[in-house]
Amino acid sequence: MEYCVAEGKAVVTRYLGNETAIEIPSLIDGHQVAKIMDNAFKDSENLESILLPAGLEEIGKYAFFGGQKLTRVFIPESVAIIDIYAFSDCPKLVVYAQADTRPAGWGQYTLTDGPMYFGVEEVFEEEGIQYILTEQGATITNYVGNANELTVPSLLGGLQVTKIGSCAFRGSLLKSVVLPNNLEKINSRAFQDCAALLSIVIPEGVTEIRANAFSGCTSLESVTLHENLITIWEQAFNGCENLATIVIPESVIKMGTAVFGGCSNLTIYAQVSEKPGGWAEDWNPMDRPVHWGYGIE
Repeated sequence: MEYCVAEGKAVVTRYLGNETAIEIPSLIDGHQVAKIMDNAFKDSENLESILLPAGLEEIGKYAFFGGQKLTRVFIPESVAIIDIYAFSDCPKLVVYAQADTRPAGWGQYTLTDGPMYFGVEEVFEEEGIQYILTEQGATITNYVGNANELTVPSLLGGLQVTKIGSCAFRGSLLKSVVLPNNLEKINSRAFQDCAALLSIVIPEGVTEIRANAFSGCTSLESVTLHENLITIWEQAFNGCENLATIVIPESVIKMGTAVFGGCSNLTIYAQVSEKPGGWAEDWNPMDRPVHWGYGIE
């Protein structure tokens, strides 16, 4: 790791190593590490996780750009500035921030750079499942395993698994996944582009499926929804071209735009007798056949 000293503080200028995990020290030759320079870790091919030091103040442009294997970065509360594209083109990355809310100087960081969690003191991992613990339970933030079949545990860290975070399983190799009954929310892009996934049963405790949660699951053939589901957000199943049928329970009162966009083989069975007012006009943009009042005697 190369560095220079500016105004009495160390600035990391370039990383030339090939480790999978590194921890940047808070002091280098007695100087506090205050900044990671532009492009310092750009295109680091092997880097999977990095722990940044307390006292770090700034992360420069393109600092971690192109980290194709990078899955985890922990940012201390001292960081006041994250510059443009600092974490762009890191498709597997989840950022954990010690700060409770987004500092004003982090304005250049967007969701397209990957999910970010605030108020995090520690990240845990079990069998490829990374998670954090909150007052509401355990949230799965990232899956770094390579299994084809997975049963998500109902407890992680001694707490019930209540949320699957944004992009947590995005692009995984899973063909089959069993979700725990205590799950409450499936966040945006949670299973996006899981091209091998064949079926999914949404547990009874889930009340909302967020945007693009299963979009791009091109092999998905079977989806089971339960009667406690209230909201399906936009494009939740967009591009599920092999999905043949789905039953929408009467409990679903809100439906976003293009929920079933690109589902070219789909027949929809809705338990309500007519489209609820809370369903977007273009919830079914391909005008796939809908059987209203399904199951009503």
